[in-house]
Amino acid sequence: MQVDSLKIDVEGFENRVLIGFFRDAMRSLSPRAVVIERLSQNEWQQDCISDMVARGFAMTRRRRNNTFPSR
Repeated sequence: MQVDSLKIDVEGFENRVLIGFFRDAMRSLSPRAVVIERLSQNEWQQDCISDMVARGFAMTRRRRNNTFPSR
């Protein structure tokens, strides 16, 4: 099974959810694209965007408050 896309908005906890997901989930569950709400650069204690880039994602675009990493 391949997940095509994942949209996440968990009120400022995106970093905790995404870093934990990519660390613990089976690789086959890793989505091809993600939509993440990000209101400010300093919103998260850990940068899940950098973590996703290290896992092979590219930041394809940013629109308003959303970031769109994909592979």
